[in-house]
Amino acid sequence: MKFIFVTLVFFAIFYPTLAQNNFTRGSEIEPLPKELKPGEYVWIPEVSPKGPVVVIVSLPSQEIYVYRNGVRIGRSTVSSGKEN
Repeated sequence: MKFIFVTLVFFAIFYPTLAQNNFTRGSEIEPLPKELKPGEYVWIPEVSPKGPVVVIVSLPSQEIYVYRNGVRIGRSTVSSGKEN
């Protein structure tokens, strides 16, 4: 949980500075699957080709999220060894 908080704080502090660069704004593509089976993933980096990347791992939901320039470009399941 600390990692997620530190990542979000970092992004909140530095995003305004990073957004001033010539990064793409990107756009979300819908619909994205609501449920992923173990080993499944969604990877659509073309929706935001340039910009800072943030990776968030959610242990409670056992998923990883990848954002570029504030736009989600990837999502997958993870296995941290937590029992379901």
